[in-house]
Amino acid sequence: MPLHWEQVFDAIAEGLLALGRNGMIEYANAAGAATFGCTSAAELRGRQISEFLRDPATAGLADLITLALEEERPAEAELFLSDRGRWMAVRSYPAPGGVTVLLQDVTDRRLAEDSLRVSRAKFAGIVNISADAIISIDADHRIIHFNSGAEEIFGWPAADMIGQPLDALIPERFRASHPRHIRNFAASSVEARRMGERREIAALRRNGEEFPAEASISKLSVGDQRVFTVVLRDVTDRKRREATYRRLYEEAQRAVAARDDVLSFVSHDLGNPLAAIRIATAVLLKRVDPHGDEGRHIVGIREAVEQAQRLIRDLLDVQKAETGKLTLHLEQVDIHQIIDDAIHALQPLIDDRSIRVTCNVTAALRADCDPDRMTQVLTNLVGNAVKFSPAGSAVVISAAGEAGDVIIAVRDEGPGIAADELPHIFDRFFQARQAVKVGHGLGLSIVQALTKAHGGRVWVESRLGEGSTFFVGLPVVPPTATPG
Repeated sequence: MPLHWEQVFDAIAEGLLALGRNGMIEYANAAGAATFGCTSAAELRGRQISEFLRDPATAGLADLITLALEEERPAEAELFLSDRGRWMAVRSYPAPGGVTVLLQDVTDRRLAEDSLRVSRAKFAGIVNISADAIISIDADHRIIHFNSGAEEIFGWPAADMIGQPLDALIPERFRASHPRHIRNFAASSVEARRMGERREIAALRRNGEEFPAEASISKLSVGDQRVFTVVLRDVTDRKRREATYRRLYEEAQRAVAARDDVLSFVSHDLGNPLAAIRIATAVLLKRVDPHGDEGRHIVGIREAVEQAQRLIRDLLDVQKAETGKLTLHLEQVDIHQIIDDAIHALQPLIDDRSIRVTCNVTAALRADCDPDRMTQVLTNLVGNAVKFSPAGSAVVISAAGEAGDVIIAVRDEGPGIAADELPHIFDRFFQARQAVKVGHGLGLSIVQALTKAHGGRVWVESRLGEGSTFFVGLPVVPPTATPG
């Protein structure tokens, strides 16, 4: 019985569509027809592809086809076709007079088994568009089809490979066992094995270079003839990327370990002398006029020491948050008291900048939190509001119960934050362009880490020139709860 090429290629696991420039479907194989819920090519051939792309789930497929038609460049994406309940890897390629679309089912469903027939010339043209290698062999394991993707990947022209044994593409150490694998597959009841169902294989280029590959395989019997078709993908670049990612991850892990060692040194060996210097400045300030020349120098030293101590504390807090070692001592806390504590701690700064700080708090609001850590959160937020607001302006702190949460808001009259910077405002070391450069850019990232550790959330609303409002949401304690 003569071998029909449409039968051979119709058994390939990947779906194939050939479209004219007017969007008419000129060819579809069995897998391609099944993708659109059709049982035969007759239901697709001669119809417009737009008839099958009306569901929102197929919008991405329509975009890929448009790219290939209008921009004449290949396009690919993984799409979820909800009407079929399948994930499909879709690749579209510009072709003479239209576009070719390859659809690979990347879910666990077996490849469609229905066969469609198409002419050898048209189908060979479709297959040759594929960037993957598509190779067919006969029962003697000799190559009978070698597409342009295979030429590109292996470096051999098709004319040189037709009639050659498949061994030419296999590293020597695997050649003895490969025929056995083919025989076992031929004897099995499985019609096709997709990429991902088989282990990664090694292949051999013309120049002797081995490379890693993934492959799917299908079989077709026509009378007494048996044909196997392999779709092979070169994964060299992916493997290189994976190796690079592993190396970068390992380097990052080593860097984190080194940073933690430095932080341990800083907190222990630098913290003690800083504390001694701060105590010494306090003693000296009792002996001199703090407003005189000597006193101002001593005050400057004390402020520098306090800034260094705050930086050490912030860095240690970041380390603890990253490593999951941030501990909280939860109790039922009066929110008004936490706000008062934060204002009291910042009173010298508030007075120095002549800021009006007002507090509006709904009565009897309580939350389960660590009072020291939550005071740290509000001290950071209120401190930023005071530092970034113009002298003589107002900062308003409010708190109210809302949908089972306590929402604390800190509003300032500062320069505001640009819209493109809002998504990054809680990133470590980030400082807005409009902000006066004070501190080291860790405060808001610590605010976020501490709030999340409490099971809460933090966010900001701001516009340039209109100030900013930072919000902290914490789980509320019902008014009937007994304080701990």
